[in-house]
Amino acid sequence: MSELQVQIPQLRAFGTLFHTFGVANVGRTGQATRVEAGQTADMDGLLDIIAPAVHETAEVFGHHYDDLARVVSGTGTALVQTADDYARVDHAVAQAMDRNAVAVGHQSDAPIGSGGAWSEHNVFAACHGIDPDPAAKIRHGMDADVRAIDWVFHKFTGHHITEPIDKLVGNWTTLTSRGESWADISRMLRAHGDDVLANTANVDGVWDGVAATSFHEYGVRLGDGLHAEAEIPLAIQYALDQLAQKWESLYKQCINLLESVVHDVEIGAAALAAAWWCGVGEAVAAKKCEEALVAFYRAYKIVMLVKHLILAANLAVKGFQHLADLYHLATHIPEAIQGEIGKLEDLIGELGSIPEHLDNLSHLGDTPTSPYGGPRAPGIA
Repeated sequence: MSELQVQIPQLRAFGTLFHTFGVANVGRTGQATRVEAGQTADMDGLLDIIAPAVHETAEVFGHHYDDLARVVSGTGTALVQTADDYARVDHAVAQAMDRNAVAVGHQSDAPIGSGGAWSEHNVFAACHGIDPDPAAKIRHGMDADVRAIDWVFHKFTGHHITEPIDKLVGNWTTLTSRGESWADISRMLRAHGDDVLANTANVDGVWDGVAATSFHEYGVRLGDGLHAEAEIPLAIQYALDQLAQKWESLYKQCINLLESVVHDVEIGAAALAAAWWCGVGEAVAAKKCEEALVAFYRAYKIVMLVKHLILAANLAVKGFQHLADLYHLATHIPEAIQGEIGKLEDLIGELGSIPEHLDNLSHLGDTPTSPYGGPRAPGIA
């Protein structure tokens, strides 16, 4: 283990920058999660059932990311304090202090004076738009006779015959939109990890000795841990995409049922077209459309399908509650990662097959849950 070597002004400057980075850069991750990934105002229909769980998940992880920001900013404060401690004593006393520091990790190879300038990325979460009418393509694929009824009904009422189904099921693209926001959060966390690793190496170039080795070990664990944190939002995005696909599939089932019921009622495209084009009149055609719709919405089958949709929504709520439980795994990775990997896989598995990048979670890093505490309390023992 080498003797203490330190460039005090540079160490103090890096500490100040680490603190600012934690407050201003990492610090906006939690708020972005709550505001962008936690939006639920546009979740209507049955999506309203899972909206509280979507909001809660964003709130829980947002607060967790606030804690991570405090870890990073507190680390900067400890580096400034360490530089000030060195500045108050002569070099011999500082060397003695360093020999008594808590030793963690292995000595890095970066020679004193090799540190680069501070660097950081600025990645932001965005508010992703939704498709205002995701059902349009499905409507255009309906059978010809049903499209004819829809065309006439829309001409006289300004509404499509599928609109009650739209309102019932909800706009499933809100789920993919929230998933894209979670992907933004993942990119933010990965960038934070990159910055912590790069600037830990920069600090390594202005500080050598026992305490410097411990800080280097701490910084690597923190950077790797932030990279691991970036995997969890991707799992949430995957779950939201799976739910969106399920919602779209249920909508298509409703449309199929609508078509089958329309085929059963005594109004066909030919009769309707003949009545319309032969001048029977708008009122008669509109009346026949109304009768068809009344028959459809009173159908027993649609009641059973609504029940099926509600059951699916309740399952989705349970799934998101499980995802919120990942917060506890993320904050206790140092103590419990090995024993919890299987549990994490099971929780994600309940929402569908695990995506390829999550099929082996053993790479999740040890994320420090408290800031670097200085030479006497590095916070990673």
